[in-house]
Amino acid sequence: MSHLPALFDKPAKTPHALLRHLRKKGLDTQGQTEIALRALQFIGHYRLLIYMRPLQNSAKQFHPSVKFDDILALYDFDRKLRLLCLDGIDRIEVAFRSAIANTLANHRACGPHFYLRRR
Repeated sequence: MSHLPALFDKPAKTPHALLRHLRKKGLDTQGQTEIALRALQFIGHYRLLIYMRPLQNSAKQFHPSVKFDDILALYDFDRKLRLLCLDGIDRIEVAFRSAIANTLANHRACGPHFYLRRR
């Protein structure tokens, strides 16, 4: 039994080829070609796929009048939400760590150098 990952069956596509593929599925990129190509190159098709799904029907065709900007708007919203969550998580982590360190350092049995003791 091999532990190697499965090989991909699909050949790699350039951003231009991916954009043609998306246009065939009904995506409107009028006036957005350069933005779309940059996004496909630097964000990646597979990363953007999850933001395309709500804008497609069950046959994976884009709903009428969906523009590439709509995909990027979902991506940007998710990115900003993720950054807000990480900021909050960071603050909670620092406060929690500080509370533990202060509690242990001020505890009679532990003292300020509790982390140096081997058990």
